[in-house]
Amino acid sequence: LNALPYNASTGPDDKFELICGALGCQALVIPELKVLSGKPVLTYRIVQTTMQSPEYIFNHASVMESARQMLNHAVGQLVPVMQERLELKPLYSDNQRANMQFAMGVSALYHGDYVSAEQSLRLAIQQQNDFFWARAYLADVLYRTGNYQGAELAVTALTPQASSARAELFLGNLAANILYAKGQLKDSIDASDPLIVAASTASEYELQGNLLMNNGSSFTALGETAEAIDYLQQAITVYSQHELTLREGQARLNLGNALFLSEPNSAESTQQYERAAAIFRQFQAKAYLAYALSALAQQKRHLGRLKEASALISEVANLYEQAGDEEGLLFVKIEQADIAVLQGDLAGALALATEAFEQAGSQYTYVRSYSSAMMALIYLAQDNPQPVPALLAEQDKYEWFDPRANFSLLKASYAHCTGELKQALAEAQAVKAELGEQWSDAHQAYLDIFQQDAETGDKRAVDYSQGRLL
Repeated sequence: LNALPYNASTGPDDKFELICGALGCQALVIPELKVLSGKPVLTYRIVQTTMQSPEYIFNHASVMESARQMLNHAVGQLVPVMQERLELKPLYSDNQRANMQFAMGVSALYHGDYVSAEQSLRLAIQQQNDFFWARAYLADVLYRTGNYQGAELAVTALTPQASSARAELFLGNLAANILYAKGQLKDSIDASDPLIVAASTASEYELQGNLLMNNGSSFTALGETAEAIDYLQQAITVYSQHELTLREGQARLNLGNALFLSEPNSAESTQQYERAAAIFRQFQAKAYLAYALSALAQQKRHLGRLKEASALISEVANLYEQAGDEEGLLFVKIEQADIAVLQGDLAGALALATEAFEQAGSQYTYVRSYSSAMMALIYLAQDNPQPVPALLAEQDKYEWFDPRANFSLLKASYAHCTGELKQALAEAQAVKAELGEQWSDAHQAYLDIFQQDAETGDKRAVDYSQGRLL
């Protein structure tokens, strides 16, 4: 390249002929940093043999965020959309029209388009009422859209009709997933365990990976990250060996979550999130891409890069809206509440977290657990501990457990805030014993404060979200 007679002032077509003529490339990306209306903006265009794209402009307040948006956009333009071949013929009915709708519904489900999936699968059932697999996949859609009761009823009705190992495993995996979504995590693991070997024996490798992934997600939610990482790595191996790339992306996303809980902002967790996001972009799996971007936004928050985190969360909200993911939109409110806390807007943060908590109702138990913990931390930050016991009682209803320091030590923080200094120390020591190797420097910072205050009898002002003295 250094030897080419490059001239920055030449037109895009001339640059393409010069560079791609020498390198043999099929497309040339030409980025530029410009000043428009007194503000720096990044632009790029793509030039190919017979055409060139319009000039795409990115003018975020942060040049680094503009660069990130530009890179993501360019990847979306350049990387071909991948499609995973699904072998559905063994699942077809005798009705060709019903089969067509069924195939469209399953494809939409795999890509996270739950609205289209439900529409197509219901049309398939209208055309062939006894279409077992259309009803089975519709039950999966109901589960993914939060209609757990409807999904459970469907599984119960379909189980006597399951006439193959694949059908039994599919319904068993779905039943385990529903238990997970309802917060019955140990029951979910117990339901999955015997099916993992059965799936391998029956050469149902996708279902084997799904069951391994379910166990990994359940152990993550229980705060047992070592077990979670082991199961999720097994799932990735199964998916990779059998070229189930979209599923591999899902497992990598879940692995990123387990790694993040084990060590926030580790390079390995970031790598897993980015690899998952790249797969989801290639498959245009919008709902799953939203999950990955939300995880990356969480890392940005932990690093104090709040503008970048806010921009990612806005993108996530748009993706959830497109996918019709109600639970995802509730998560967005909690993420926005977290950012508001870091910006010092406690009243705004409390309003967002309360809204998520109330809208979650009894349906979305993880949202309810997470938002109640967030609300408790905000009340402690406002030095208003009175509402906290009810929120701690809400936490105790579920098996969800977040091992991160501020959440796992919430009871200790409440005791400290109310002046019960010895109780705060005892609560923190109990969490340390429970976490074992997961106990980190972040946890120890809380324990050091609580221990010193218990010894002196002097309660110091503490930032209970960060584990530091004010």
